[in-house]
Amino acid sequence: MNKIKLGLLPLYIQLYDNSSPKMRPRIEAFYNSAAEFLHRRGDELSIEVITSPVCRLKEEFDNAVSSFKQNNAEGIITLHLAYSPSLQSIDSICGSGLPVLVLDITEANSFDPDQAAAEISYNHGIHGVQDLCNMMIRRGKQFEIAAGHIGSKHVAEKVVSWVRAIRGAASFRNSKTGIIGKPFAGMGDFQIPFDTLKNRFGINTIEYDAAEGRHCLETLGESEIQDEISMLKSKFDCSTVNDGELTKTAKTNLVIRKWMEKEKLNAFTANFLDVKKGMGLCSVPFTAASLAMASGAGYAGEGDVLTASLMYALATVYEKTSFTEMFCPDWEGGSVFLSHMGEMNVTLAVEKPRLKQKPFVYSDIGDSVSPCGLFMSGRAAIVNLAPSIENSFRLIISKGRNACCQRQRQYG
Repeated sequence: MNKIKLGLLPLYIQLYDNSSPKMRPRIEAFYNSAAEFLHRRGDELSIEVITSPVCRLKEEFDNAVSSFKQNNAEGIITLHLAYSPSLQSIDSICGSGLPVLVLDITEANSFDPDQAAAEISYNHGIHGVQDLCNMMIRRGKQFEIAAGHIGSKHVAEKVVSWVRAIRGAASFRNSKTGIIGKPFAGMGDFQIPFDTLKNRFGINTIEYDAAEGRHCLETLGESEIQDEISMLKSKFDCSTVNDGELTKTAKTNLVIRKWMEKEKLNAFTANFLDVKKGMGLCSVPFTAASLAMASGAGYAGEGDVLTASLMYALATVYEKTSFTEMFCPDWEGGSVFLSHMGEMNVTLAVEKPRLKQKPFVYSDIGDSVSPCGLFMSGRAAIVNLAPSIENSFRLIISKGRNACCQRQRQYG
């Protein structure tokens, strides 16, 4: 995964350099400690911290933010080393177009009546935080805050959470998502024109070309087909699938994979009603979708480009991500049965998943072969990006637990 680059913007005030120049070495040391704190987060999140000289005046802030953008920073983390007048920095920050995390940390963990008065000079960055945040609010600039001692676990967790959000957002923007067929007619909750997705989020929608699919299918080599079959037998229990259907599944997998590679797709979606003979596919690509999710690609059913793109964004920061749907509520048990027609991220299966052959009655494509298994138990969340009023969108997150129980096996 490419590293996400973040600019660390140190805010200070020229007044202190003029009146108390002896403060600077300790101020610089704290800045270096904060940079090291962020560098350590890079070990788990693959981030690169871009630093700049300490900034006090508008020109210095302009130069720092310009340097961040030249180095392809995807976000700015502000750090108040002391009070800093917001009008020196606000234009640079708001004009950057980059997301902002206000890192409101101090060198001292305690500031009680016994604290030395001299420590005020080194721990009053919160005064500048209030000034800057007020100006960002007034300018309509959204931001997040991580506040606490520099060694606080809470601060570290907040930074990690924000960085993951930035990574996901960066992946979501300008993603390339393929679609097989058209969005399912009548399903309104994800019906968004492709040009709207492009203009609003930068999502590029690539439509599957049946003619190219047929050509790809016709030119598959026997050795690559056999290699794909061997891979399926190693990853899945294929004991209930006949050789003919396994070969058709392997061919479909290869066509989908070559299409994604050729178009450099990050995700794809398929409307099962539109998967028919003559499209260059031998079966509905349930297994292909499941393997794509296992490799980190996004996927959604029914021609839902928005959700497929969202799943790709989530998968870039949370490997244990899968497309699914809420199917049946268990009112008595206080749970919801999650499933979908034939796709799952197979790396999340509690045991070796099975391939199951089933009749497919919705088109003339023939039997389907899809992975079956139970998601591993543990903490989980259902995430959805839903269109809302006046062309806005709502990110919905519902936390809970996934319960893997033996009696669910009957649905496999």
